[in-house]
Amino acid sequence: MIYSVDKDASEVLEAVRSTGVIITQEHKNYVHFIIRELRYSGVWDKIKAMYGFVGGTASSHKWNWKDLRDLDVAYRLTFPNGMTHNSNGIQGNGTNQYARTFFIPSTNFVSKDNLSFAINVKKKVTIPNWDFGSANNTGAGGGAGGLGNIRCACFTDLAYSSGMAGADVRTLRSNAGYSLVVSRTNSSNYNIMSEDLKMNIINTSVALNSIELGIMTQVTSATGFEANPSDAIVNFVCIGDGLTNIELEHLYNTMTFAQKILGRFR
Repeated sequence: MIYSVDKDASEVLEAVRSTGVIITQEHKNYVHFIIRELRYSGVWDKIKAMYGFVGGTASSHKWNWKDLRDLDVAYRLTFPNGMTHNSNGIQGNGTNQYARTFFIPSTNFVSKDNLSFAINVKKKVTIPNWDFGSANNTGAGGGAGGLGNIRCACFTDLAYSSGMAGADVRTLRSNAGYSLVVSRTNSSNYNIMSEDLKMNIINTSVALNSIELGIMTQVTSATGFEANPSDAIVNFVCIGDGLTNIELEHLYNTMTFAQKILGRFR
């Protein structure tokens, strides 16, 4: 069934429809807008996994829009302990619910100096823990215990920790929603955009983690043990290669505006 003049957008919508979801005009507008804008900017070709969380069900939310095979190697999501799924996106319980991506940074990124990720959180609720990331142990905090890799956390504010050096960006948004895009294209720094914040962080001490990335948690073992899970409402996640400053800003603007199409930005 053709929903859009864009082939990839049509395939995403068909995958969602195949799970029993009735496709609405808002769904069509949302999916087509994201893919069209990211293709136009050159970002689409750099994405390895993207989760737009459209359809309101576990079956419709699992799809990686860049690879619609229902397989772990396609980075299709699973929800080991369940999760709340609705039109706002996905939400954990802050205790043991999270999403597995099967994306392993040390294996699936080309290089520690060529990576990016984006996340849009509609709202933090009552458990201000980790919203996205992985770790080599169950420790938390900037770089503690050799936590190499990229991690996005939300304690009482927005915190981004990058690599073993534990560089942090903090903006006072206690338990609020936030939008964040992070990119690394060289061996010395990260570029970050979040809300009205756009900055560069010098960080040369970075190691890619061998544990998969998790959404709504900090995955701490190859079997998917969750640590410090949050109960945030997440409605967009993207993982890919490093972005130029222009591409980073375009991804941020596309991600945030798209949520307004479905009336779920904040």
